[in-house]
Amino acid sequence: MTRPTAAHSTLHVSAGVLLLSALLALSGCRQGSDDGTDGVDDRPSAAAFDVAEALSHADPAPYSAAVTMTTTVAGSPTVSQGRLNLNGPVTGRLTVRDPRNGVSDMRYTGERAYVRFRQDDGLPGRWNALPVPAGGRVHLGNLTGYAALLAGRPGADKGPERTAGLAVRRLSGTVTTGELAKLDPDVYGDMTADHIRSFDCEIWVTAQGRVVRFERSLVSGDRGPIRTVVTLSRFGAPEETTAPVNP
Repeated sequence: MTRPTAAHSTLHVSAGVLLLSALLALSGCRQGSDDGTDGVDDRPSAAAFDVAEALSHADPAPYSAAVTMTTTVAGSPTVSQGRLNLNGPVTGRLTVRDPRNGVSDMRYTGERAYVRFRQDDGLPGRWNALPVPAGGRVHLGNLTGYAALLAGRPGADKGPERTAGLAVRRLSGTVTTGELAKLDPDVYGDMTADHIRSFDCEIWVTAQGRVVRFERSLVSGDRGPIRTVVTLSRFGAPEETTAPVNP
């Protein structure tokens, strides 16, 4: 099936609605078990930690994680799922389920991004490279930077919780576009272009300083309310990602 607007549509999903671009040190972590505990008993009282200190001591080593991103615009969700290498050049694979464009596969090598759309029979189409400079970036935002920003504010730490079986602390607050100029330049550019002045967010952080969940709510003048939920799990060593080759 031919989709002549593939590049434009994918960019809209990846950079416009999902705000997907460069990830900038998504979150510090220690590589270890898939449950995110790294051998630490995280059940009874592990959430009784100082979240700012945990973030400052997070392991900066590159790692991989299973990532799920759901962005809902006007009640219509776009879901991206896959595995990405983080804390360095962001590479990996995502499958995007978009109500307008159907199902597509994305691959990110750090230099370029590639897309292929699933055909009506479910079989994959041909890989196409997205144009530079738009291609090559996964734009989640600097989640660790957002967490550190909120952790420094009185009242932002809402206390211990559990999410996905992990003991965490939840941070909540508002990030203004002006605060993003140095913290997250790519998101700053997207939001200023859309005339967005701020967004509300909640971030869940483990005792290892690892961001495992992020929720963002904002209002775009063109699209109205936009809600994005990101979850990270099954942490491990970085995985090789190469450019796809069509058969």
